[in-house]
Amino acid sequence: MGAGSELSLLIGAVVTSVVVALLVHVDRRMIASGRRRLEPRFARSAKVGRMDEQQEPPSSPRAEVPQGVRAQILATEHWSLLAARDVTYRAVFSRAAIFLTVVSATVVALALVARATEFGDGFTAFALLVLPVALFVGVATYIRLIEARIDDFWLLSGMNRLRYAYLELAPGLEPYFVTGHHDDEEGLYETYGPGRGSRFYRLIGETSTLVAVINAALAGAVVGLVANAAGTGSELSLFIGALVTTVLVVSLVNTSRRLIERGRRLLEPRFARQVEAVRRHG
Repeated sequence: MGAGSELSLLIGAVVTSVVVALLVHVDRRMIASGRRRLEPRFARSAKVGRMDEQQEPPSSPRAEVPQGVRAQILATEHWSLLAARDVTYRAVFSRAAIFLTVVSATVVALALVARATEFGDGFTAFALLVLPVALFVGVATYIRLIEARIDDFWLLSGMNRLRYAYLELAPGLEPYFVTGHHDDEEGLYETYGPGRGSRFYRLIGETSTLVAVINAALAGAVVGLVANAAGTGSELSLFIGALVTTVLVVSLVNTSRRLIERGRRLLEPRFARQVEAVRRHG
């Protein structure tokens, strides 16, 4: 790679980094500014103060809610959680589709440049410009997918609690529920459906795992190109790239599993099986 290509690559990388940092900073400031314009009317501190000032008597009409109204309130909350889960899945699918589109466009562009430059210095410089961009999109997608998975656990936990409340109103309906009505770990996986014992295969089939593998391949390609540009030779560069890809696949999949499990453990079960057994025997 000539001095001109190296300088062009450096200039392009610096400009890209500066623009990305500026856009992220502007985005954060604009969102924070918009959020601060919201005037809280029902903050936790205000709610606590009101509760301390006036306690409603037990005979208050608001304390005696009919079962029909309770069921209606629970159903409304249930539909809200379903809508939130639908939005989460739509965001996941759209983000994954955008990432795959970027990767596809990058591969096509690299093929065209390779044909024009015959895999010369221009191809290496172009590849080292576009591959990190695709990798950045992939890393952002990977993080968003893990967050969406954790959000899904929270939404499912809320729906399981609502089913528990339904069964408190009508205990005879329990045989007709195919999903879980406990908010512990087993109850959450019951809601996901059968095959609770094959969580490893589910992890392999996750969209985040697919994105992690593609990210590892992109990172391996970047490292391999850098090693080849440094004069290590094609075979050694290929070995280095393959090694980096393998290590990153294992690391990213394990990180995904650990982050999801940690996010799930943050949920404090209120209606676990042990709690229900104690209530029944007590």
